[in-house]
Amino acid sequence: MKKILLGLFCGISLSSIGQNMTLNENSGSSSSYSIADINKITFQSGDVVVETQSFTDYFSIGGVRNFVFGNIITKKKNIEQAFQELSAYPNPCGDLLNISQNTTDSRYFIYDLNGSLIQSDKASSTINVSNLKTGIYFFTLVDKTNTQTLKLIKK
Repeated sequence: MKKILLGLFCGISLSSIGQNMTLNENSGSSSSYSIADINKITFQSGDVVVETQSFTDYFSIGGVRNFVFGNIITKKKNIEQAFQELSAYPNPCGDLLNISQNTTDSRYFIYDLNGSLIQSDKASSTINVSNLKTGIYFFTLVDKTNTQTLKLIKK
């Protein structure tokens, strides 16, 4: 649940006009916040911590029933980008590797099973791996906000 909520908070662009969040507890109590007033929502030591411009509230994570967001305006593109998984094909590959993700401003790194860096460069939609020997590697793609790694097999 923690990862889902964090991904949701990171992946949604919020506008502050007339929007609110209500935290409902299992006890029936609820607390409402204006989105414009929330500085940060974190999870620490079993608590949900809501920091606003004027105060901080702590809720036991086991006592939280749900979060309800009212009148939220989202940008679909941002949500899709937050949850897009890296894929490379074909895998096993020959001399060329295709990347499924937008690689603008990304770098890639290819490591062998010993963790040694074998190849790196600015990422593009097609990467030449003809210099790799047959075997198993780890392919890592890094951009401004994400790092994703997958197993790569070179035939």
